[in-house]
Amino acid sequence: MNLKFFARLFFISLVLFSWTTNLEAQQKTFSDHTKGMNIPVVVAKVNGVPIKEHYIRFKFNRIMDQLKADLEKALGESDQDPQDILNQQKKKIIHDVIDKEVIREILSQEAKKSGEKSSHKLIEQEFTKLKSAYQDGNRFEIALKERNLNIAGLKKNIGIDLMIERLVEKQVRRKIKIKKEEVEKFYETNKVRFNRPESYRVRHIYIPHFTKEMLKNVPKDQIVTKQAEFSQQAWESTKNILVQIRDGADFSKMAEKYSKDLATAKSGGDLGFMYKGVFPPNFDEAALKLKPNEVGDVVKTPFGFHIIQLVETKPADTAPFADVEKAILQHLLMEKGQKKLIEYSNELRKSANIEMLYGS
Repeated sequence: MNLKFFARLFFISLVLFSWTTNLEAQQKTFSDHTKGMNIPVVVAKVNGVPIKEHYIRFKFNRIMDQLKADLEKALGESDQDPQDILNQQKKKIIHDVIDKEVIREILSQEAKKSGEKSSHKLIEQEFTKLKSAYQDGNRFEIALKERNLNIAGLKKNIGIDLMIERLVEKQVRRKIKIKKEEVEKFYETNKVRFNRPESYRVRHIYIPHFTKEMLKNVPKDQIVTKQAEFSQQAWESTKNILVQIRDGADFSKMAEKYSKDLATAKSGGDLGFMYKGVFPPNFDEAALKLKPNEVGDVVKTPFGFHIIQLVETKPADTAPFADVEKAILQHLLMEKGQKKLIEYSNELRKSANIEMLYGS
């Protein structure tokens, strides 16, 4: 097992909202949900070290925007106003955000006390990874500005995160032991979770209805007509390919030559095994009607036209233990890691001088 990998999972996924790992490549500017909340410049202090409001505000607005979108989708046409529900949750959400930043500061101070350090090389590597997620430097600068950061400040926070990772690895991850018996017991107790539906493996030759390039110079008032015209041409091309296959042409070679699914064309159109529901229902239906090596008629989906050759099917079954052992082990590591990291953070919290300056 990669200890650093799991330390990072614990650190990022389970407890903290770090400055650096949330520097995601997104262009969206979030709404301000903090109006009337009177958030002070310093929201808390940990052993005298201030936690300032700018990142708390950013993170809070980000969460609120996502919750609002989720609520609007869930409520649909109902009479309930998503904003009313959000307003009831505001205080709890912002306190959760502040609390996670308090925990991060506690762990940061403990890492320094324990002598953890971050090498310049690792900091530069992490910085390069973050920056490379952006299409250009301007968007990267905007993301920094939204978080009230500059490059020096970002690198400083990367260094803090790396120190905490090492602290968590030593104090949490290395102390977690998962016996094989535990993994086996989880498998036996939760076998229903490892049921696999019927699956099938097919090759396909894919011809789209039309491409963006085809419509590039088409006047707006002719687009619908042209789309129908191009789709008809695509259908005729697909039928001609099918005729050649029926006359004895090798399916794999025809896929390599004609299929516009570039990801599979080189492998003869092989889609590998898939479960029902990945493609539209009529694709599944057409595939599962076939016998192994049989080629069906042209299938039309919203994506375009497909010629399908069934390779083989697998009946519904339960994944054998060997196939899921590693996934179960990772799940148990994460589960125990969450519990142990919270316990460790709470112990450190007991000896820290914490002043909550917002809503206390």
